Amino acid sequence: MKIKWAEKVLAFFRDFTLTIIVMIVTTISGALFRYMGFTESNIVMIYILGVVVAARYTNAYQWGIMASVLGVAMFNYFFTEPYFTFSAHSREYPITFTTMLTVALITSALTAKIKQEAKDSKEKERYAEQLYKVNQRLLMARNFEEIKTVIAVSLADLLGKSVVLYTVNIDNRLESPLVYQVGEQHAVSRFINSDETVCANYAVETQKKVISEKSKLCYIPIIGKEKVLGVAAIEYLIIEEMTKELKNLMDATVVQAALVLEREEIMIKQKNSEITVQSERLKNNMLRAISHDIRTPLTGIVGSASTLLNHPGRVNAAKKHALLTGIYEDAMWLIHSVENILNITRIDDGRLTIHKTMELAEEIIESVMIQINKRTYVQTIKINIEETMLFVPMDANLIVHVLYNLVDNALKYTPANATIMINAFKEETNCVFEVSDNGVGIAEKDLPYIFDKFYRASLGNIEQRSGMGLGLAICQSIIDVHGGQIKAYNSPNGGAVFRFTLPIEEGEVYGK
Repeated sequence: MKIKWAEKVLAFFRDFTLTIIVMIVTTISGALFRYMGFTESNIVMIYILGVVVAARYTNAYQWGIMASVLGVAMFNYFFTEPYFTFSAHSREYPITFTTMLTVALITSALTAKIKQEAKDSKEKERYAEQLYKVNQRLLMARNFEEIKTVIAVSLADLLGKSVVLYTVNIDNRLESPLVYQVGEQHAVSRFINSDETVCANYAVETQKKVISEKSKLCYIPIIGKEKVLGVAAIEYLIIEEMTKELKNLMDATVVQAALVLEREEIMIKQKNSEITVQSERLKNNMLRAISHDIRTPLTGIVGSASTLLNHPGRVNAAKKHALLTGIYEDAMWLIHSVENILNITRIDDGRLTIHKTMELAEEIIESVMIQINKRTYVQTIKINIEETMLFVPMDANLIVHVLYNLVDNALKYTPANATIMINAFKEETNCVFEVSDNGVGIAEKDLPYIFDKFYRASLGNIEQRSGMGLGLAICQSIIDVHGGQIKAYNSPNGGAVFRFTLPIEEGEVYGK
């Protein structure tokens, strides 16, 4: 308040001094005109010009009036007979004084009006430019957080006040506010506390302006077509004292903020709807894949079991062993498939939990081979471990599952008598596991999608049962939560190579 009062006093003395100086200069110019032989009408025009100058360069209408009165008085005093008195002998002088004062007042009023209109036009242009910039920044905002920042900064720049912006989420609840302070910095707790939250909620419920006496914040609801989308809390804002143009600009900014927030909410709802549709489509695809792939081994199990049950005396030992082997392999395939399905659902739901312990790479590979050797295969599997004491932090069960999937994949896609290599070695700060073969390799068209869910690579001429397209996707997810990397490529010598790395040094435990 003291600063504003000092500014007003300073402006008063400035305008008063300027008006006096203008009229003194005008009087001196009039004296010079009289010395040069000009008539009194020319001197009158000089005074009117002085009134125009005073009205133009002062900040209030009353200074033009003062210049008009001073001009008439000084003309009477210095340029009418008898000189240096305020009396006038000629009967024409009262008419001259009246006309001069009227013209001076009209000229002053017109000058003040033109100046005010020019000022208003400049202000409107500035406000229009600010609104355009706000619109541009809002359109360029790429997400919800950027939109909130643009709204808060725009209102703060426009009003020169600190702004606290609340937004309302899809569930109609206030989210954490964004605070943007201007000028003297205050503790955030002054703007964000339980009392202020009550004010913000009340503004949302009533859809009306709310004043907080404690924090001196004015809460203005940002209203969309169907509901309140947010609340802008502005420090020390007295709307009644704002100019009409500034109030219109603030209202336009709030309306624009409502439109953008509403647009973003609609986009979020559409995105959630699309995610739901995709999720349903994914579930349907999974059910179709499961029902299709499980039917074949179940049919084989039922057929073999039926033969053994219905014709026990006619089945010789070799045929019986073959049927039982088929039942066992089909059952193991089903168990492996169900394990993959359970793992992929845990991953999708964010429920994949890992528990790291220090494990020997050699023991992990041995665990995999114990499972592999329970089944029948016609390929040769070789193991190469460079360091017999290679300890790695990992979730043993999950890494065994990854290696089993990779070896199973190699057995599925390689011809009879192919050689499959399992390598483990240390590379800088990582342990590297590789499963390679000397088969036909991976088709170039399959390489970019090999780790996608439900993607099945072409088997070519290999007669093996295809999987559900989940194994490699699960492998990638497990390796990712371990902080490692997995990739697939074709070896220059022929065949495919699957390689994944695990950090050797113990770090953060991943997973939820």
